[in-house]
Amino acid sequence: MTNKIIVFLCVLSCWLLVACVPKQSQQVVRKGCLDCHAEMSDRYKQGFVHKPVAQNDCQLCHLPHGIVGGSFLRKQEPDLCLTCHGQAFQSDAGAVIHAPVVEGRCQSCHQVHNSENENLLHKPANDSCLSCHDAEMFSLQVKHPPLVTGCVTCHDPHFSNEKWLLRKKSDDLCLSCHSGEQAPSLASHNNKLIQTNCVSCHTPHSSADPGLLRENMHLPLTKGECQSCHGDTAQPAAIPEKDLLCQQCHEPQEREGLHEPVQQGKCSSCHSSHGSDNAPLLTAQPTELCLQCHDLPEKSGMGSNHQPFDQGDCLSCHLGHGGKGADSLKGGKETLCLTCHLPEDYGAGEFSHAPAGQGQCLTCHAPHQAENRQLLRQHEEELCLQCHEEMSSQLSGFSIHLPFASGQCSRCHSPHQGERANRLLTDVNQGQLCLTCHEPLQQEQQQTLAHQPFVQGDCLVCHGPHGSKYPFVLRDRQATLCLSCHTETATKMAESVVSHEPVAQGNCAACHGGHGTGLANLLLQEQPRLCLSCHQDIAESWQDGVPHAPAAENCQTCHQAHGSQEEKLLVMPVSSLCQSCHGVDDTFILAHKGIKPGADSCLSCHDPHGGHDTSLLHPVQHSPFTEGSCTVCHGGETS
Repeated sequence: MTNKIIVFLCVLSCWLLVACVPKQSQQVVRKGCLDCHAEMSDRYKQGFVHKPVAQNDCQLCHLPHGIVGGSFLRKQEPDLCLTCHGQAFQSDAGAVIHAPVVEGRCQSCHQVHNSENENLLHKPANDSCLSCHDAEMFSLQVKHPPLVTGCVTCHDPHFSNEKWLLRKKSDDLCLSCHSGEQAPSLASHNNKLIQTNCVSCHTPHSSADPGLLRENMHLPLTKGECQSCHGDTAQPAAIPEKDLLCQQCHEPQEREGLHEPVQQGKCSSCHSSHGSDNAPLLTAQPTELCLQCHDLPEKSGMGSNHQPFDQGDCLSCHLGHGGKGADSLKGGKETLCLTCHLPEDYGAGEFSHAPAGQGQCLTCHAPHQAENRQLLRQHEEELCLQCHEEMSSQLSGFSIHLPFASGQCSRCHSPHQGERANRLLTDVNQGQLCLTCHEPLQQEQQQTLAHQPFVQGDCLVCHGPHGSKYPFVLRDRQATLCLSCHTETATKMAESVVSHEPVAQGNCAACHGGHGTGLANLLLQEQPRLCLSCHQDIAESWQDGVPHAPAAENCQTCHQAHGSQEEKLLVMPVSSLCQSCHGVDDTFILAHKGIKPGADSCLSCHDPHGGHDTSLLHPVQHSPFTEGSCTVCHGGETS
């Protein structure tokens, strides 16, 4: 027994030893991006390659996506780019930063994987810059050599502590290539040593002048008379009060409405003392220059801009030194606009808008920009109602003409002048003006049976042009309006004892169309369908029974349409109405069991509209009558 136990324990120990030995794990080899996207390796590894792409490190920028397709970035631009390039973009406070960098649009200049161009640019360096910057200033006959070698020779493409993103201060940058002490430089500067303010005379990009002089140069400089301002020294000295120097040649101006810098004698606040690409020697484009002092909202955020203002041509309206009045205008406010906007088109016509005719353009229009179209100072509706106050009440009407409701007065009226009263855009005769919008009504207008005012285009006979307290912009209540022309109907209605319910409610349009329907009396439907649209119970027995012939043909055989002296709007008393078709003869008396009915008793037995058979008898009958035993009640009296 002891030996068996010992053997068992040995076997168990061996089994445990074997069981405790770790098995070699089978490691799953994870696929790389290029295992699936092999075609991208060829596409993205040509030319200049982004470092992560060259190292096959796709996951530095992308998240793996498994079977779900898509290009999932770890971060969005520019944060993703700055995880690697952040150090290079640490700029000082107040630094000048390239607009795409400020806006985080790295891809506006750079490709993300590879490019044919250095620094992964979309285009060659200069071409890339000219995608945004106007090429005209870089394309004149004489080009600055660094412009040919590349913009980045002088400019940093991302940020700089100098204006215009220059790599150095402007003068230091120029002197790094051009030494003012060299003979050619001295000769071209009248043997003066010039080492400062180079760009006040020279353009750094391109010019029509061999010396890259700016387009507009100060006259003494073009004559080589630097000493007239700087004195006759080998190195021209700075002038402490150069604005006072201007008055030696330019007489001070004294008149009303002088521009404030002119009043203060600060010529240099607007003008360059040497040269400029902007006439007359302005230090910047007029709009840019003017807006340094005159604060106006961004043009892009406005509804409309005056064309000269939009183009930076402030001087088309204003005098740079001063003019008439505080706005330094070139002319009076009543006439200045008409130098561009022809008088014959703006207020000189027979029917002119008072502000336009009086030259008061600024009553309605802003001179520079406005939130509304056409430089209007306010929304069209608000602007018009400031003067035309009597129209305000019509805006609260029950129905309002859509152009008037939406404040689009100019849909019907010319805002400046017109050939017609009220400056209507087209003639109201024949409905021409109305039909420019209500075009579908033209087909109705051509119908033979149409409302005469509508056929003649006299829309304003019935409708108001702006607003009304009645439906469809009607000038008055339907009944009042209709009966003002249909006087014969009005007389009959006044004499009637019983009125048709729509007539009593003044709702003529319940039966009649206002324009044209193609049916007599402008009825909306043919008879008897029109009447049955309300009186549906009348035809209950018609489907399985027999209609009374007049009822099936025309209700007006028996009934008046508007009003009557008789009940049920009958055209005559019922005693006469039935007998007008049904004569009382032997056949008639025989059908009535030898009894001659009373003249007004027809409806006691017969339904006037229809019945279950040709007798038109009421479906529920008195038993003796059903059995034909009339004498039980009528005493056997016969004709």
